[in-house]
Amino acid sequence: MAFTFNQRRYLEMACEHDTALTLRSADLRASFDRGEFEVEWEQQNMQRTIVYANSLRGAIWNALRITALVTVLVLAACVVVGTVRPNLPASLQGCLVALSAILALWGGLLQTYPPIQSNKGVCLHEEVHSLLIKAFVVLAAAFGLFASLV
Repeated sequence: MAFTFNQRRYLEMACEHDTALTLRSADLRASFDRGEFEVEWEQQNMQRTIVYANSLRGAIWNALRITALVTVLVLAACVVVGTVRPNLPASLQGCLVALSAILALWGGLLQTYPPIQSNKGVCLHEEVHSLLIKAFVVLAAAFGLFASLV
């Protein structure tokens, strides 16, 4: 939620997460405890975190743009064929199936736009990316299953 609605809080959390991962190393932890840690390390960490967050944000928007384009094209094709018209009532089942397909497409496309990879693959932006993909897949499946029962 912080990634979407409170960017500053997300950046703080991501920096804390990255610091905790860095300090797992015994020699780095010892130099940190002795006060010998690089002074500009925190600033570099924040700059790196901003770049990582922007790469994730860009991946989300790229996937959303393509999803919107595909949705508009499919909707236009349905209008041309005559299966969708303004004077026809929309069916709940059809809308749920369409929503399921849109979420599945967005999640699938997001998988093809990975954010910048860290050297260990455990930074917060990578965890958020993975979580978003799983959320889209679960929501798509839930809407699809619900549509089949309606």
